[in-house]
Amino acid sequence: MKMKVAAEHTISWYRRSLAAYFFLFHTALAAAVAGAVRFFDRVLTSGADFAILVVILGMASIWTWVYHRWLIPPMKEMVRGLTAVTDEIDVSTRVGYRSFHELGRVSHGINRMIKGFYGILLKVRDHSRDISAGIAEMVELSSQSADWSHKISAAMDQFVAALSKQTELARLSGKTAQETAAAARVADGRASESARAAERARRELDKGLRAVAEIRRQIPQTVTAVHDTAAAVEQLGQLSKRVEEIAGWIGHIASQTHLLALNAGIEAARAGEAGRGFAVVAQEVQKLAAETQGAVQQIGGLIDNIREQVEISVARTRRSQSLVDEQEALIHTVATAFDDIADSTADVDRSLTAVAEAYRVMAQGNDTVIHAVDDVVQNAEHLSAAIHEVYAAVQQQTATATAIAAEARRAQERARHLEYEAIRWKGLGG
Repeated sequence: MKMKVAAEHTISWYRRSLAAYFFLFHTALAAAVAGAVRFFDRVLTSGADFAILVVILGMASIWTWVYHRWLIPPMKEMVRGLTAVTDEIDVSTRVGYRSFHELGRVSHGINRMIKGFYGILLKVRDHSRDISAGIAEMVELSSQSADWSHKISAAMDQFVAALSKQTELARLSGKTAQETAAAARVADGRASESARAAERARRELDKGLRAVAEIRRQIPQTVTAVHDTAAAVEQLGQLSKRVEEIAGWIGHIASQTHLLALNAGIEAARAGEAGRGFAVVAQEVQKLAAETQGAVQQIGGLIDNIREQVEISVARTRRSQSLVDEQEALIHTVATAFDDIADSTADVDRSLTAVAEAYRVMAQGNDTVIHAVDDVVQNAEHLSAAIHEVYAAVQQQTATATAIAAEARRAQERARHLEYEAIRWKGLGG
């Protein structure tokens, strides 16, 4: 719009210049004719003078005809060209007059002015289109940036929610690890108590083994005393049967002890609440140890009875030698059973020691887990704070992108309006 106003001002200046030129020319011509008439009116005295006046008037007429023939048409053509630009907003019009005098220069200047204005309008049109296209791309990018910012904000909301949930789960895991560590320490203490109980049972078994060894040491001394006592041999046979039953019971106890040791190993592998089973196993081991001790005492009583019978039937020792040999074999079996019980008790002791060590390692591992969980919670809290800062920055960026998009749309409208003002001139083309 401003360019149009400037063009109209320029063209108006050309038109005023031409009008002034016409006015001055006619005024000068009229003044010259009037002066000539007054001059010749004073000085005309003869027919020759009158002829001179006629010649002057004829020359003036010829000049007037030349003026109207050669000056008025190009001036009118210039006026039509300027009028087409100002009134009809047409920049395709050109002044066709060509000459080397002043009017030709004026005509050439008008054409150059129109051509320059035409070039300006072309540049305005092209630049406005380029600006409009660039702004359209900017609007698209700004809109996309705003959309991506919204999506990022939504994703960050979900991430913050997930991080909060993960932090809460980490706290719960830390609490669970603390409870597990406490339970492991309690189980460690119980396993240690069970190991001490197994050690006591092993010492009692050692006493029984020493007693059996003492019996085995005394049997050769009674060999010569039981050869001639048939009744004593019969009683010794019965007592031997009872000793055999007791030995079988001792073997049964050894078997049960072995099974309990296996169960204790399984319970140790499970850990957790299974630690309560260690107390039960320890009680069973103590019970079996007590029963074994009672059996040993019974064996001691039987051996005392055998000793009494041997004293009674000392003359019958030779005939009872085979029975004494069988008794010695039974005592050997009892000793073997005691050895098996001792081995089983030692295995239980080692298993309980291993279980206690495993619980100590578990407690240490839980402490490590607790520290790791604390680190995870702290890192998650720091990360959450950083994400909130980034979230605020993204929100600010979203607002900025939205404002840029709105301003770009307004600039695009102005560019389109400028393009419209340029292309509405005739002869400019689309």
